[in-house]
Amino acid sequence: MRKKLTAGPWHNPVLQEGIYDAEVRSVTQGTYGTQHDPVIQIRFWLPKIGQCILTNLYFPSGAVLRPAKRLWHFTNMVGLHSADIGEDPASFEGRTLRLDVRTTIRNGTSYSDIHEFLPALQVAPSACPPASKAKQYTLVEYT
Repeated sequence: MRKKLTAGPWHNPVLQEGIYDAEVRSVTQGTYGTQHDPVIQIRFWLPKIGQCILTNLYFPSGAVLRPAKRLWHFTNMVGLHSADIGEDPASFEGRTLRLDVRTTIRNGTSYSDIHEFLPALQVAPSACPPASKAKQYTLVEYT
């Protein structure tokens, strides 16, 4: 049986809106509400600011299209599949991506939540010359 999750993004600190590098810390499945609908909670570490942030993907009965799309985008950005959530949630830990973080105000409470999942920045291989190029040059001394 899945546990009832009580923490949510409303516990997140208010961060400056923008794009943040992030590392997945954990993925947890649980339930919410009186119907015990499924929810997936994802915790992220934002290394540049030293903060954790979490988001919940809610799957209410009869309205799963939007959360299913968000789940697909998340899993795609970290190179895994939606099925991996149930089969091997630990495989998400340590995966990197970027998050578009926005401020939300609900019931008079402000908090930051994830608006969009984005791919991690990749260092272009051309940014560093290959080691073999360095060996092609020889030092010539003139006297």
